[in-house]
Amino acid sequence: MDSMESTFGSQSTQRASIGLALAGLYNVAWAAYFFASPNASRISMEIPAFRSWDSFYILMVASLGILLLIAAARPFTYWKLSALALMAKLLGFGLVLLGFLIGYLPSNLFALSIFHDILWIPLMAWVAYQGFKQSMAPTPRDLGSDDGLSVPDSKGDSLLELSYKHPILLVFLRHFGCTFCRETLRDLEKRKPELERQGIVPVFVHMGNAQQAEAYLEKYGWPNARHIADPHARL
Repeated sequence: MDSMESTFGSQSTQRASIGLALAGLYNVAWAAYFFASPNASRISMEIPAFRSWDSFYILMVASLGILLLIAAARPFTYWKLSALALMAKLLGFGLVLLGFLIGYLPSNLFALSIFHDILWIPLMAWVAYQGFKQSMAPTPRDLGSDDGLSVPDSKGDSLLELSYKHPILLVFLRHFGCTFCRETLRDLEKRKPELERQGIVPVFVHMGNAQQAEAYLEKYGWPNARHIADPHARL
């Protein structure tokens, strides 16, 4: 199972797959019926100006059905296909609604469009939204990669691991004698209650050793603070 599918669980994925498959089959069947039945084209019969519309309409509905069948294989991975189908349905319904409001389409065609287009919109919107939301979530990286994020801090947690537990305030200190670094530490010490209230965890990155850092941070109001020795400036 794809990693994105596994995030939602087998039941949600299965329901989404079945729903999109039904939507795809419905659209393909509707296109086939529209193509095979000479009396199905009510638009062409009632509105002569739309007689050239039939071929495009059949192709559009059939293509939409095929896209949904493809999306059904991995609904949350292929969420963009559901989003595309959703936009097509909304556009189609909007055009029909406009035609009805200006008196160009009869009420029976408007009712048919409501059933044909809006029937599947909630499903497509849900799949597209969930897939998009998951695609924007942070992806865990390789903890063994040499990117600095896997280096453990003074309490044994890597930045990557810690970032999934708390919001982090990452503070880079040049050298322990740096005037600007001392000013920054004093300013942060004044804001410590606010940071604690918001659940923000400060992590100090320095270029010295652990013993120097402990003494330096304690002097400026940060005893037992998390810190990382980064003598090669990887971070």
